[in-house]
Amino acid sequence: MKYKLDDDTKQILIKQLKFYREKRNFSQDFMAEHIGITQPLYNKIENGSREMTVNTLVKVAEILGISMDSLFAVDEDKNVIMNNIIALLKGKSQSDLEIV
Repeated sequence: MKYKLDDDTKQILIKQLKFYREKRNFSQDFMAEHIGITQPLYNKIENGSREMTVNTLVKVAEILGISMDSLFAVDEDKNVIMNNIIALLKGKSQSDLEIV
């Protein structure tokens, strides 16, 4: 299942994906291989032209060794983090919520 984010949250996610990937010195090829997708598809995810499924989002967080809330945080404001997580999970099925 894919999720739909507002533009601000989407931009935060894109920025954080690249930040944490580069912080770990991981290439897009490395990320794609460990997620199980092609590098061009991963590039589209990271540049915002393609959304990912909740399962892929969970895999990304695991590979990067971070919590999912870190992918949506631009600062340490817990309210911002929680609002972004709530927006992501709103209307999702029980099975998606269990995955997260």
